[in-house]
Amino acid sequence: MSRTLAIVFGLTLILPAEVKAGQAEGYSKTVWDGAYTSVQLARGQASFQENCSRCHSDDLSGRNGPALKGDDFFERWREFDVDALFTMIKTAMPPGRRGAGDNRISEAAYLDIVTVILRGNGFPEGQEELTTTNAPRILITGKDGPKPVPSSSLVQVVGCLTQGADKAWMLTNVTEPLRTKKEETSPEELKAAESKPLGTYTFWLANFDYISSDFSPETYKGHKVQAKGYLIRQPNRERINLTALGSIASNCQRP
Repeated sequence: MSRTLAIVFGLTLILPAEVKAGQAEGYSKTVWDGAYTSVQLARGQASFQENCSRCHSDDLSGRNGPALKGDDFFERWREFDVDALFTMIKTAMPPGRRGAGDNRISEAAYLDIVTVILRGNGFPEGQEELTTTNAPRILITGKDGPKPVPSSSLVQVVGCLTQGADKAWMLTNVTEPLRTKKEETSPEELKAAESKPLGTYTFWLANFDYISSDFSPETYKGHKVQAKGYLIRQPNRERINLTALGSIASNCQRP
């Protein structure tokens, strides 16, 4: 199971826009536009009853497992796409029937189960079934639109790597933090980040040794970089506990 996804799901296995427009960039719709059909929901209710209700109860309020609805659940998942929720459930749940073998739940059944969770959190049905193709394009968000991601979220940002007067490292001109599913950064992600305009935020940086024991931020000083890490919100000194950092350009000038 992914350590990152375990954290956001809130399991007992705890392992270690501007906002309005930019946060929704890249998504075709939100959960409020309808992410599943009534027919798919009916299938999902049968699958949920068979595989999930013993731990999470029929009404999703939780029993041996955590609640799958409500404020706490929503706070863990808001500003993620539906695919993140689907991937977590498919990867980790239920303990005795995930993975390979004759007892394995099908991918289609997992998608159907997700619709029950969406419905339980008040998200309406629509005209298209939830699929592995459209799930990454559907954003989980509140009725009033995307909000800044909460503290402790795994995020990705683009900004300028700078060293302050106190020799501490920070990112300046940073984009709005966006949730991400992976701690690592791929070459494809760095390439896609090249065209992202700089933002207006500043974040202090910590945990360079998590990236590598010999990682040297001096190598990227003044660069436009993409950073990933856990966002820590605190007054006057918001920071990112880094998991990855990669250079996008050797200078960091606004166009």
